[in-house]
Amino acid sequence: MSGTWVLDKKRGQPSMRGYLETMGVTDIAIEAHEKAELEHETYHTIDWQNQNFKIKKLSRVTDLELDLRLGSELSQSLPDNRVKTILATSDDPTQSIKIVSRLPTMNGMANVVDTKTLQRDEAGTLILVQTLVITNERSGATNTTTRYFLPHQGEINRASTAK
Repeated sequence: MSGTWVLDKKRGQPSMRGYLETMGVTDIAIEAHEKAELEHETYHTIDWQNQNFKIKKLSRVTDLELDLRLGSELSQSLPDNRVKTILATSDDPTQSIKIVSRLPTMNGMANVVDTKTLQRDEAGTLILVQTLVITNERSGATNTTTRYFLPHQGEINRASTAK
């Protein structure tokens, strides 16, 4: 599970459109997000040690780092007295992690289940499969997005990311 992974834009549903629509993000912002992800790489770096996960998501639109302890809920303070809660669990931390979040969005609260699982593809390559399920509490709308990440070796080109 530990390592750096780069989004495979040719597999699955690399677009976050449905996820962002469920959050109430405007069409113009979604289009900008899609353009940025199409033109630049998206990386997830995962470091797992002793029940602790450090996850860094880096792209042209995201520079996010999470330090999670399995089974311990994390609360993050957001602007305007809003709070995001995050809980990570795993039956086998070497193979998968499930991150459940509750967060404010443009149109109310949402619940997100982000599951990351190591699998082998048809060619035998080890890949990271991310399944994002978001549910808007107010409307009941839900979306599932599946994205595939390939192992990445070497430096991350900082010019193609958020910072």
